Amino acid sequence: MATEWTKELFDLAYEFNAEPMGHPNTRPGIRLHYNRYVMFPEMLKRARFFIAHFGLTAADRVLVVGTGFGWTCEALQSLGIETIGTDISSYIFSVKDTSEDAEIADAITAVGLNPASGEGLVHFNRLRSSKRTNGTVLNEDSASNKSRNTVKRALSSDPTLIITEDLVTSLTDEECAQIQSFIEGYSVSRICHFLTEFANPDAPFNFNSKSLAEWKAIFPTSTIIADGHVYRVL
Repeated sequence: MATEWTKELFDLAYEFNAEPMGHPNTRPGIRLHYNRYVMFPEMLKRARFFIAHFGLTAADRVLVVGTGFGWTCEALQSLGIETIGTDISSYIFSVKDTSEDAEIADAITAVGLNPASGEGLVHFNRLRSSKRTNGTVLNEDSASNKSRNTVKRALSSDPTLIITEDLVTSLTDEECAQIQSFIEGYSVSRICHFLTEFANPDAPFNFNSKSLAEWKAIFPTSTIIADGHVYRVL
């Protein structure tokens, strides 16, 4: 059964030091989770990689499936590539149009600072974003012609590249075959599965953990890209 991405699971999977230049020894460093400040720069790096690897131009239309808050979509858009994303996480859609301010304030309060004054306020202003995302994220699963047509209208055409983003490790092999069938319902010649090789198989994640070669056997006609300090492509 597909892993349901809740806020609790996002918080477990993503945790970062939000004070890269250090902090006083008298308190812990501020830690963030799945927040724009720490995630968007990595997604911008990811977007540049996609553009270079696939030779994307302004003529392309990209669909990112399982995009979360849509930061990769936003990054590709900022680099001139028309992109939208889809996701069906109830958590994502319950908060995607809200501010991160309360989460940022909680992270600052947790280390003993006041987010409304002094050093805490400085960090609050540094870490917050005016919006959680500027990317377009649709609540569509591409399982039907109606769903695919909604996506195509948003892109003004069929996508020329579809990327599943950190999605397939959350699925069983049977569900992987199903999602491949759904996205092949678009008139698209290029499909990429972007994933974490040997994703954590332990509870509460219970991810489908495979090597790059094993994933290629599941998706033989697709490009497989594994995340890491250096992206690996098969």
